[in-house]
Amino acid sequence: MIELFKYLSFKEDNSLEYREQLIAERILYFNEAHRFNDPLDCHIANWEGAQSYLKPARFFCLAMVTRNDNLMFAHYGDEHRGIRLKFSADEDQPISDCSVLALGKPVVYKHEIPVFEPSRAHDLYYLKSVSWGYEQEYRILALENTELQYRESELVEVALGARFNMALLPKLERWIAKGEHQNVKIVKAVPSKNFLEFEYVPVNA
Repeated sequence: MIELFKYLSFKEDNSLEYREQLIAERILYFNEAHRFNDPLDCHIANWEGAQSYLKPARFFCLAMVTRNDNLMFAHYGDEHRGIRLKFSADEDQPISDCSVLALGKPVVYKHEIPVFEPSRAHDLYYLKSVSWGYEQEYRILALENTELQYRESELVEVALGARFNMALLPKLERWIAKGEHQNVKIVKAVPSKNFLEFEYVPVNA
């Protein structure tokens, strides 16, 4: 099994539609590379030739267990006001039986730009500077703008950020119920005894 994490804002703005789609309908949304916060992502210097070997792709990005949770919540979870989704996917099944979440690949972080090899042009989609290593990113690619759905059993936890607006919790709970998720735990970040970290406690326990 592989555990994957998605950090999201959760506030009343236009992005809420995508959050609802992801949770209530279990549909992944795929971004184009030009929307990434790193302008060098998928645009590696001296790798211009890679584009001629590849079809344009869209991306759904998650983080792996080894990511820096505090920084990820700060940068992608609206400065700890948002949420973190935790997925568990079975990557040991035959490809024909795998969920879309199990078909991704980790990003590789490099100190220097590798020599471009046409036979490995696809590496363009999975190379980033070590300065982004705290993300420990995992990418799922789609070559078409297709609505891909994950399974009811794969969302196992929703963590609320330390600054989450608890007035929005009923909306989140309705989305979870609509998505027919199985055995989802809702937890909230609170300061731990180590003041540099957070721990997560059950909500409504």
